[in-house]
Amino acid sequence: MGGDAPGPSEQLAEVVAARLCHDLSGPLSIITNAAEVARLEAGREGGQAMALMLEGGRGIADRVKLLRALFGPPVGPLSAGELGTLTRAALGGGRVVVDLSAIPANSVFPAAAARALLAAIAVAAEALPRGGTIRCLGSAEDFAVAVEGAGARWPEHLTAVLAGADPVATAVEGGARGLMGPWLALTARAAGLAPALLMGGSVPLLRLARAEAFA
Repeated sequence: MGGDAPGPSEQLAEVVAARLCHDLSGPLSIITNAAEVARLEAGREGGQAMALMLEGGRGIADRVKLLRALFGPPVGPLSAGELGTLTRAALGGGRVVVDLSAIPANSVFPAAAARALLAAIAVAAEALPRGGTIRCLGSAEDFAVAVEGAGARWPEHLTAVLAGADPVATAVEGGARGLMGPWLALTARAAGLAPALLMGGSVPLLRLARAEAFA
């Protein structure tokens, strides 16, 4: 699939993200493994505090894996199952359900497209402040995301870049909470995909497709 190569600023962001995730992974593994050993030494259950520690450690590990896939250099194709593994455990604090059942189980997404799809799912989680369901369908060349839940609404940082705002400037202005819409725009462009909101339902459908599909 064709697309634009990441620019120097995007490549620098990828390297920084890869370094941060790498540096966090080692200490996190030590903490998680130590908590598991302590649980075993304390008995079968290990107590409520130990269970919470393990849950927290695993939750952070899941998020680091997702952050590495989202912001680090693309590492290779991802299957539908791998997309689900990366997103289900790490998004929405347990309040968001990611439904990939409409995607064929044997689907494989090229590295650049997979990162754009992960970004789309991450933006969809931000569109569900009270929790809900993210439904995904399509293929690597024509992918759609629907959000269902109370108060569902696409964030302004996404609608701004889809309306033509510069992604980098929008991200800088929005700060940490305004990053994902611009990052989706950048990763979609690198994958040769054009993001758009399709009107029709109570909440528009987010579609990522090759530019000619919109012609």
